[in-house]
Amino acid sequence: MQTPRRGTTVRTVPGVRAAGTTAALSALVLLGTTPVLPAPAAQAEWDWAIDFAEPMAAVASPAVAGLDLGSLMAIAQAWVDQLDPSTNALFSGAIDTVLGWPGPGQSLDAAAWFDQLIYSPLHAGLQEWLASPLGEFSATLINAPFVTLFGRDLIGDGIDGFDGVNTSLFGQWGGFGDSGDGGFLFGNGGVGIAGIDGAGGVGGDAGFFGHGGAGGVGSVGAAGGDGGAGGWFMGLGGVGGAGGDGELGGDGGLGGVGGAGGWWLGGGGTGGAGGLGGDGTTDVAAGVGGAGGAGGVGGLLFGRGGDGGLGGDGGAGGLGGSGGLLGAAGISAAPYVHHTQWVSYEDGTSLRVYPTDTGRTEAGEPGTLRQGEQAWSEVVRRNPEANTAGMRAQFLCHWQFAEFIQPGKTSWNLEPWRPDVSTANLLANGCNPGGAEEPF
Repeated sequence: MQTPRRGTTVRTVPGVRAAGTTAALSALVLLGTTPVLPAPAAQAEWDWAIDFAEPMAAVASPAVAGLDLGSLMAIAQAWVDQLDPSTNALFSGAIDTVLGWPGPGQSLDAAAWFDQLIYSPLHAGLQEWLASPLGEFSATLINAPFVTLFGRDLIGDGIDGFDGVNTSLFGQWGGFGDSGDGGFLFGNGGVGIAGIDGAGGVGGDAGFFGHGGAGGVGSVGAAGGDGGAGGWFMGLGGVGGAGGDGELGGDGGLGGVGGAGGWWLGGGGTGGAGGLGGDGTTDVAAGVGGAGGAGGVGGLLFGRGGDGGLGGDGGAGGLGGSGGLLGAAGISAAPYVHHTQWVSYEDGTSLRVYPTDTGRTEAGEPGTLRQGEQAWSEVVRRNPEANTAGMRAQFLCHWQFAEFIQPGKTSWNLEPWRPDVSTANLLANGCNPGGAEEPF
């Protein structure tokens, strides 16, 4: 599920782009509201404050109030130009550190933490016990009545690749699952059956405690199966099955949707990867890669949404699943760049970068610098000549701020002639250092 956008958005003015940063705006507020006072006698402990205030005094003006964003950015740039190199580096380093932080809820995934420290060790211990002669005998006695009545174990993992029919006394009427599901009390769902002439099978669901099974892999050009749901109290959703690769000229299959997380505590499963499009020939066009599957929904209370599955070559990435009440949404998957285009104009050349829908979903959200680096690698793969420090800095600036300041802009435009400057300088210039925005 796509992450809802903010209810309010700062709008840009013509000729200004991607300038909304906490650091830059904070500087502007200081410029517009801080009176210019005579500096007291210098004292060693206040030298840093004097160094900070002197650039403001040099550019402060009583006419700041009521200026548009373009004028404010001009003032911000003038202020940055007054900074000495050490102060500029300090501000730039602080901004880079903040941008590198993970987004809300991504640094602590309660469901993954519980799984790593509690459930997985218990599950491994149970599996070891069930493999012993005593454990096998005990499990048979415990599970026998449940299998007879409901067609499903009380304790134990589901059978991988199960595609049979539940013919038990009550199970035949539906509502109790089958032998591919994890035990009613404890156990993981089985892996869905791989597609032979079609889509992969759905992964088994867990019961009370347990993880959903992974979806089965799709056959040639077919969709992968959806992941199974995590245990209704606690459990991670199963990973969606990968779509099958296309035949000659055929499209790749869609990735399966990740399974839903447990009701109380459980992260959604990652969507399955889309299949690759089939190769082309002189007479047959190459196939298009399949779209990645969407991430599973996180648990109702504690649960991060599953990440979207990677799209096949040419296919869209899957959207991240929605999180629970106290969980973050999942990350929408690559590809983030739809295509690029070099354009020439009077003052030089510009590389237009056209983001995909999933790229726009992630761009401008907090804590998505890792996805921004992935998006830049997609740009470089298409345009190796663009792989310079200055172009990369322009792109990441656009990634973090263009979609926030001017959502839905057709393309993000990068120029090779712009200088490689500090982060503070880059932001004060609206991601366009060294000259005005290109005229298109």
